[in-house]
Amino acid sequence: MENEESLELPGISQKLPGSKFLTVECPDCTSKQVIFSHASNEVKCSVCGRILAKSTGGKARILGKLVEKHVG
Repeated sequence: MENEESLELPGISQKLPGSKFLTVECPDCTSKQVIFSHASNEVKCSVCGRILAKSTGGKARILGKLVEKHVG
């Protein structure tokens, strides 16, 4: 099986996605939740119900504390 790097053609770059999964901490109850950076719906805390992210039509506006970005 070939390595993925060997499949790339010279002079052609691959565009990486700008979206990520994020771990967000609720400011009220300090529970952590993984959300999508481009969430299309309002995201609420699963414990207390506080809004953690709002949709803006592109990237979601994060209202909780950003703890970690998950890459890959």
